[in-house]
Amino acid sequence: MNFKIKNKGVLIALIVLFIVIILAVVLFPKFKTGFTGVTKKVYQLKKSVPAKTKITKDMIEEVEFPLDYIKNSDVVISDEAEIIDNYSKVDISNNDIISKDKITNKDDVALFSKGNLVGVTVATLSSSVAGKITSGDMVKVYGYVKKETEAGVVNEVIAPKELAKLEVAYILTSQAKDTNSQDAKDKSNIVPNVVVLKVTNEKQTTELVKLEYSGKIHLEKINW
Repeated sequence: MNFKIKNKGVLIALIVLFIVIILAVVLFPKFKTGFTGVTKKVYQLKKSVPAKTKITKDMIEEVEFPLDYIKNSDVVISDEAEIIDNYSKVDISNNDIISKDKITNKDDVALFSKGNLVGVTVATLSSSVAGKITSGDMVKVYGYVKKETEAGVVNEVIAPKELAKLEVAYILTSQAKDTNSQDAKDKSNIVPNVVVLKVTNEKQTTELVKLEYSGKIHLEKINW
């Protein structure tokens, strides 16, 4: 009797094992690729990053992810060009799928990148090199100020070392509209008026404010 029960137990164990193997062979591939078998190209980070981190090409990797497990495929980014050189709006885990609501776009990148923003008025902006610069360009800031001397008031060009290399965040019109976000057909009518620069310390802010209220500001576009 004991022998029969023992054999019956072995038989049941073998049947259960067989069922598990069948389920593993049939269901696991479907779990991996999605029950529909359709996957979508997405991007994930190789390492988790905090908010306001600039995302570079070497930080991301392409992954084929089951479409069935993507809650909102419309916001998922499948083009790496929309990710590279943008910033994280929130903390992003390396397990997260990179989506449009988690990173900046070209219009709001300056708001999330590290550093404060200071706007300066450039009197000859529309006719100078400042009229040709765009967001992300690096510039050197010069001041054209009036200085009192024994011989009288003279004009002097100054170039504070703190302002030798600043990044342009935005170029704004007199109506405070970003020139880089205007429709192409309106470009000919755009008159730039204010340059918003990204500053990283208080000395830079102080020097820009001094120039803004003491004279004219000129910008020199420089290479990285």
